[in-house]
Amino acid sequence: MTTQHSGLRTWIEVDTKSIKHNYSVFRSIIQPQTKLCAVVKSNAYGHGLVDFAHHITTYGADYIAVDSVVEGITLRKAGITTPILILGYTLPERIVDIHTYNLEMTVSHIQCFSEVLSYAEKNKTPVSIHLKIDTDMHRQGFNITEKEHMVDILSTHTNKIHLKGVYSHFANAKDPAHTEKTQSQLNVFLEWKRSVTETGMSPLFHISATGATFLHPEAHFDMVRIGMGLYGYYPSKDIETNYKACNLQPILKWKSIVSEIKKVEAGETIGYGTSYTTKSPTIIGIVPVGYWHGYDKGFSNVGLVRIENTNVPVIGLISMDMILINISQVPDISIGDEVILLDNTVPEMQATTLAESIHTSPYEILTRINPLIHKIYL
Repeated sequence: MTTQHSGLRTWIEVDTKSIKHNYSVFRSIIQPQTKLCAVVKSNAYGHGLVDFAHHITTYGADYIAVDSVVEGITLRKAGITTPILILGYTLPERIVDIHTYNLEMTVSHIQCFSEVLSYAEKNKTPVSIHLKIDTDMHRQGFNITEKEHMVDILSTHTNKIHLKGVYSHFANAKDPAHTEKTQSQLNVFLEWKRSVTETGMSPLFHISATGATFLHPEAHFDMVRIGMGLYGYYPSKDIETNYKACNLQPILKWKSIVSEIKKVEAGETIGYGTSYTTKSPTIIGIVPVGYWHGYDKGFSNVGLVRIENTNVPVIGLISMDMILINISQVPDISIGDEVILLDNTVPEMQATTLAESIHTSPYEILTRINPLIHKIYL
């Protein structure tokens, strides 16, 4: 068995049919008039910013959400024309890029709002913004005590501000057993919505991410923001159990090769720190990936990789650029043969399962994949 991608020591494969399937799932959940914003921040959760954005907009996503102006500019230069929302903080000196590249920025505190007004006045051009509301998660956003003042300012500066959206974020909407917090946040958001619409302004109101899109149709409003769901993962076990029929399909495989093979006797220590000792004669395969590539050091001595349809254990500490695997049970392996590090089609090799084995989240497993690794959209 040899690798099908010559010249690559490690690479990512992304299944475009599964992207389209996941997109269709969420389109079927929301109303036809509700917009779908595809969250592609942080290199599309490790899946490749530009390629994923091209595919998801081709399938019909109404909006794209990124973290920074840098990501927004990258997409514009790559030919993405869909509206792009910057979710993270925009530095004052980058407001010019919001206008230049037709982006929409988040404004979440009064100093930021003042900086936007100053830019608009100086350059005699309005800036497109989404107002971020703190509905009691206490990250970004204006507090309820600032509502009256902010709504008044917005309504008197419509020549300087294009209010494209008003939004917030739920703290725990993916947990169907504890809806009190979600309902409390929703009530605060509705107060803002009433006050803004009473002025005659009609921005997009949006608060639901993947979890709330499944569980809280009353909170879909004008747009939902789907991140992890588009990549094929349910935001919680409860949602996966209750909505298994949706059949979300993880879209990513991470592959590498065997770069060296050696035999060691029983009683030999393996890798840095002598954390693993062979109990019997062992065949070791070396795989040229490590924590620099995003293969978490937590997988030391507990990880699994897949080779010739067999799960084999990771042994020893994860190095910066290599891992060691015990291939004694698959002795016919040759240098250059394919190794699967993460497999969307095998339950025990999916990001959720791998994350559970080292007490982290699939978000971390995916987003820590080094963005320099070559991605192949199949």
